[in-house]
Amino acid sequence: MDITERLKEIIKQETNTDIEIRTRKRETIEMRSLYCTVLKQLKPKKTLQAIGDTIELNHATVINSLNNYKVYEQYNPELKKFKTTILSYFTMDDSELKELLEIEKLKHKVMELKIENDSLRIQLHKLNEINSIDFLDMKNAKMLYINKDNQFNQWLSGNRYIGVSPKKELLSINYK
Repeated sequence: MDITERLKEIIKQETNTDIEIRTRKRETIEMRSLYCTVLKQLKPKKTLQAIGDTIELNHATVINSLNNYKVYEQYNPELKKFKTTILSYFTMDDSELKELLEIEKLKHKVMELKIENDSLRIQLHKLNEINSIDFLDMKNAKMLYINKDNQFNQWLSGNRYIGVSPKKELLSINYK
């Protein structure tokens, strides 16, 4: 289960408030603010738009929720208790944290390897295009050589004309 879905589930379980319902009730707004704050704390690299997308809000609403959380916390002391309770679901010991860091490092390495693989594929494709062009140039040059060689051999054998009608002189040599 994704952390965002788990966080929504915990908030609903602990506070009996569904943060995905579109309402302007104070309790729901405070819980949405709590959700945004906790999610940003747990996933600091998550963009504001990505946080907003999880509860169908835009990034400006998420910014407003993050900025107003401390005010909500001052006027609603239970909010701080809810935050502590919710965060307790997500705390990890050192071994879990090291494992998570190792997984993140491996994911990063996989991404680097995918990028390198794509780059090598592009280089290979370019080289194949160049080699195919060189091959075609060599093939055309060989065909041109064979054609000229055949014409020269015909001229040596006495056939000084090419084609049927009108006859064109195959090779002309001007003696001066």
